[in-house]
Amino acid sequence: DELRRYRLVRFEYAGEKTTRAIMAYLAPTGQVVTAISFSEHCGSSEFTIKDNKIFCARCPSNWDMMTMEAYACCAKYFPDPIPSRVSDNEVRIPKVFVERWSGRL
Repeated sequence: DELRRYRLVRFEYAGEKTTRAIMAYLAPTGQVVTAISFSEHCGSSEFTIKDNKIFCARCPSNWDMMTMEAYACCAKYFPDPIPSRVSDNEVRIPKVFVERWSGRL
């Protein structure tokens, strides 16, 4: 319900050995997309959505929500998508994808 209301939500995953910022957003097609909410280039974990683009809260970078075409400085470091599924009005992300994520730098 929150995802439908806000189009983008961010939350923390706290595992035994790691804590990660995760985001989920609704693409223009209505598809739910989940990603590690982090840009390795500038260090931001905060993002917003406007006009079907994802905007970094720390630098001028933004990305097309569907193609991830980049505008500005963090071209390769958009929030890294991870697999998920929607079940019973919940977005479920297998923890293995979150725990083994190591970044792209």
